Amino acid sequence: CFLDRFIILCLDDASATKCKNDGFTHCLQYVETLGASDFMQNDYWRIVWLFKKVVLAFNYAKLTVLMVDSDVLFLQVPNLDRIVELDPNSEMFHQWESFNYTALFENPSFKEESEPTNVPHKGLNGGQILYLPTKNVRQGILTSLRKGKEWGTNKNRLSQELTMSGMDAAGVKR
Repeated sequence: CFLDRFIILCLDDASATKCKNDGFTHCLQYVETLGASDFMQNDYWRIVWLFKKVVLAFNYAKLTVLMVDSDVLFLQVPNLDRIVELDPNSEMFHQWESFNYTALFENPSFKEESEPTNVPHKGLNGGQILYLPTKNVRQGILTSLRKGKEWGTNKNRLSQELTMSGMDAAGVKR
């Protein structure tokens, strides 16, 4: 079952208690308490980079990781094997940050499972990423973490830009 493999990272005592009381079995409580944060405020940056560190740990354990934002709703269990079959050479799958919707839906080769690359698009949406356990992906995450440390909390950029830059530098096929 999907929920048996679903891990909820709890960032304070209240969320850990709620997770367990709601019947989830894989509630992972972080060692520090991090506060509720609005976009790019308070503990936002610590939380964002914590997720990358969690992905890195699971990747070293040779586990495939589907990392999604908390506002993502699954209407059915994601079939990760089918996603990988769409491009067996890729090491990472993600949603584009922006693309031309009109061109996408007018494209005769449009399939809902995959976004055609001949539609104008750019960027990486960091809210939905499937990371395969490869050496290149691990190197890409490490590179993005290092760039994030060097960059600090620059309010004019997003962590997904550094994720994309790190993955590109490591040669991750996506």
